[in-house]
This record gives sequence, C-alpha cells and structure tokens, in this order.
Amino acid sequence: MTTPDSTVAVMRLHARAHPRFDAPTIDRVSLREALSTAWAFDAFFQACEADVSHRVSMSSIGRCSIRMTCFVVDIDHRIEGTKATPSLQWRSSIREKVRALREATKQKPVLYFTKSGARLLLRLPSPIPIDTEADARAWRARYGAWLEILRRDFDIEGDTACDDFARLFRLPFVHRAGVDVEDLRDSCPDRVIAYVPSEIGIWDPALNAEQLERIEGARSELMTVSRSRNDDRTVNIDPTTLDSLLARLCYGRGLVRGVASDGSKVFVRCPFGEHENGARSSTVIFRPRERGGLGGFKCAHASCFGRSAIDALNEFLPAEKRAAGSIAHRL
Repeated sequence: MTTPDSTVAVMRLHARAHPRFDAPTIDRVSLREALSTAWAFDAFFQACEADVSHRVSMSSIGRCSIRMTCFVVDIDHRIEGTKATPSLQWRSSIREKVRALREATKQKPVLYFTKSGARLLLRLPSPIPIDTEADARAWRARYGAWLEILRRDFDIEGDTACDDFARLFRLPFVHRAGVDVEDLRDSCPDRVIAYVPSEIGIWDPALNAEQLERIEGARSELMTVSRSRNDDRTVNIDPTTLDSLLARLCYGRGLVRGVASDGSKVFVRCPFGEHENGARSSTVIFRPRERGGLGGFKCAHASCFGRSAIDALNEFLPAEKRAAGSIAHRL
C-alpha cells in the first residue's frame, strides 16, 4: 500500500542549469515531505517511484522498476480556451468541488493552486507497475477513466495530458522569480486546501465494465497514428500531409496544435511535458529536407534548452514509432 511516507523523486532545477547535461540534483523524500517543504529552488516531482537516480521517461520502461503511487490531476482555468490566472471566484468553486469529493469519498485530497489553475493529488491504494509498453498504455486508459469519474460525479475537469506516467509536476512551495518561499507558505494558506500531511487520502473508485474493458483493450493493442485526445488544443489534420516523422508522432499523441500556412513547421505541445505550453509557437517541429525525415525540433522553454530532435524522438514508445513510420523505429 502506498503511504504518505512513500518516496518520490524531487528534481531541482537551478537557475542556469541545463536539465539534461548539468545533471539536476534529485532528492528522494517522502510524499508528505515533498508537498509540505519550502524548497529553496524550483522543484518538481513525478507520480511514481523508481529505483534509479535520474528522471523517469518513456525510455526507462524495461530498464528499471517503475511504480505509480499517486493520482495527480491538473485542473486548468481557461477563458475562451486559453489558460488564465485563476480568479478568486474560480478558486472558490474548485474548493467547493474538492470538498464534495472529500465528503463523498471520506478521503482527504491534496489541493494547491498553480499559475494557471489547480493541482489535485491522492494516493493509490497500491502501486501500479509500469514494466512494459502495454502497462503504459493501460495507465493512460485507466487515468482517462478516472478523469471521467471526476467530471461526471464532481464536475472537476482534469487535463488529459497528465495521463503521461512520466510527467513532471511542480511542487506547491518552490522558489521562483525572487519570491520568498517561506513567506509564500506562511502568508498564503489558500495555496494548500483540505490538506493534512499525515492523512493524504486514497483514490480507489469503482470502474464500470466498459472502463475495465477499455483498459484491457489499451493493454493489448498497438497505438496508431490516428490516436488523439481531441481536446481544445488538438486540431484535425490529415497525418499523411505531415512531412516530419516527429510531427506524425506528436499527432499520434494528440499534441499537434496547428500547421504553418506554408507547411514549413508544425506547432505542437511539447512531448517532454515538463512545463506549461504557453503560446502556440512555443514548441515547433520544422519540415525535414526530405519527406519522411525526422524534422527539426525547437522548444522555447528553458527546461528544453539544448534538446534535439533525437531527444524528442526518444520520448515516444517503440509502438508509436512503428505506427508513425519504420524510419523512426530504426533511429
């Protein structure tokens, strides 16, 4: 059973540090400590335990023991489809919904507000292993079923992008842009709501037969390039018109946001999933020299500084590469 003392990896991103080449420091601490500590640096965590000293990613499957221990949900505040700073009224409505969740489940969830929304966290009753690609697909399907329950029963709309088991989540009390983190924790009690460190609640809803069948179906099938989350950031594009293999892979994940009028570049949500995506042009895949080539990759966010097209390619599962094209699978 997962407990508040289950360990999570806290990743430090120091100013001017390169996230890949400067080996960001990783501390293994209890879930309770990670969520309540005032970190003197920008810090992130993943919703899993792993027996490695580095960040877990798609390429870690089969190379180490990965166990999902938490259900983490990002709740975005949107105005006309665009992320916005949460208003007091919006925060109040989220508090009421989480209180209803707490009363219905008799569990105490963690809730804290972020720059453009809120984050909800509960423990899993027992760790869920991610040992194979099939496990990763099943986790996505299970996560989607859980979001359906939150939406249906509590009117909580979670971000589907968080179904990536390797996603990074920023901790509630971190040092950013000169903000005194101790003042933030002591003077802003509404940053964490319905939170008792020793009693982080458990998420264990009953799934119906259709949802269970969907999870098992995801475990047994290969993902295809037509797979899409179809949320408001995904556009309807014929994947056969995409020249770049990276663009086709992003399409298969539902990450494509648009295409330049001249077809020279494709705007996507960053496949690394470590940051808010901001403007549509923040992450771009450029047309390759030859149709079917990998294509160029550029993300304007600091945590992606220096990352190449090959780095982006490595974030995708072999099954996704096979679906997008045989050249990607050989790279």
